[in-house]
Amino acid sequence: MDSRLVNRLLAKLTIAFSSVLLVPLIAALFADREHIWIFIFTLITTSTIASLFNLFGSRRPRQRLRVREAIAVVGCGWLLVCLMGALPYLFLNPADPIAAVFESVSGFSTTGVTTALSFNDFPPSIRVWRCLTHWTGGIGVIMLFIIIMPQMNSGTSYLFNAELPGGTAERTLPKIKESAMMILLIYVILTAVEVALLLLAGLPIFQALNLALATMATGGFSYYHDSLISFRSVYVEIIAIVFMLIASMNFSLYYKIWRGDWASVRQDSEHRYYLLILTTAAALICGNLYFSGYMDFNGALRHSIFQAVSIGSTTGYASDDYNNWPSFSRSVLLMLMFIG
Repeated sequence: MDSRLVNRLLAKLTIAFSSVLLVPLIAALFADREHIWIFIFTLITTSTIASLFNLFGSRRPRQRLRVREAIAVVGCGWLLVCLMGALPYLFLNPADPIAAVFESVSGFSTTGVTTALSFNDFPPSIRVWRCLTHWTGGIGVIMLFIIIMPQMNSGTSYLFNAELPGGTAERTLPKIKESAMMILLIYVILTAVEVALLLLAGLPIFQALNLALATMATGGFSYYHDSLISFRSVYVEIIAIVFMLIASMNFSLYYKIWRGDWASVRQDSEHRYYLLILTTAAALICGNLYFSGYMDFNGALRHSIFQAVSIGSTTGYASDDYNNWPSFSRSVLLMLMFIG
């Protein structure tokens, strides 16, 4: 294996990661200046790491990226990003390094679990960083890296296929970098649209930004500990339903729609069966909640659709405490977890 090539690529990945840190840095500048030093120190640390990788990296401008190097970049890259992502939490609370790494891994893997007892302990800039790790993990750190890396023959496809989930990674365009750019552009536009709609629904900017970042990643980090229950807003729930659904479907479909290729969209069986499963699950839960007398019909319809989409898309938001729901409804949600 060419370790010098791997080092050079990890240096570029670290630079791509450092660019993401500018978002919480700007957030701290406007709303949380007393903690701006956290992201300045993190940027200094990541820049130093990038310099070290670059020092021991290859100087040749064009090299062939083989399977071994691609696997090493993906594996080491994810580990590196998760450790660097823990730095803001660690600088905030040096006494608990395990919790810092846990929160970072949960964010970048879009798992959505947390060790925090109260999110009020996090300053606004850390909350932005927390959901930004979700957002970055949702599009894929390696995808962002592919965009900035030079073309390296056909080897780039190994990274592309290793990063995207599922049996096969469908390219929206002939070249890998163009495909990655198009997917990122769609991801950014959808996130911006959701932020705008949440602002129109009455949410403050930081809450809207946090919710949109986590929703598009289908990860579930929320501004409050009880998820979306604290918002007590049907409009927020409807927006979340729409974007959880959009974010959990194949992004190549959106490029085809933009291109006007509706025939390919109609012929795609994946999204049809996905919507059928979610509709069936929501109908079963709605019927169970209503006929068991647990909720009136409007409440049963609202919460059944929300929870079916939330669990089926693996987002994990909650609009109601479904632990208290009838056992049949909870069983349907459990099956959706496995399907999702």
